[in-house]
Amino acid sequence: SQWNGVKRRFPDLLGGHDPVVSRVRTPIGRRGIYAVRIGADSKAKANNICQKLQSVGGACIVVRNR
Repeated sequence: SQWNGVKRRFPDLLGGHDPVVSRVRTPIGRRGIYAVRIGADSKAKANNICQKLQSVGGACIVVRNR
């Protein structure tokens, strides 16, 4: 799966996280995209993970829990 590839690419950042994968519809096209969410204990920790991931070429955004 894509998640395993991403986890292998960034093992120090993502190795201990269990993902939640969901299909997200987008206004562009009908296929949608797959979003992977991992949990963090706080917004600060989530921002830290995201900044580190971005600094090594990954892509992410921090979203609030529903």
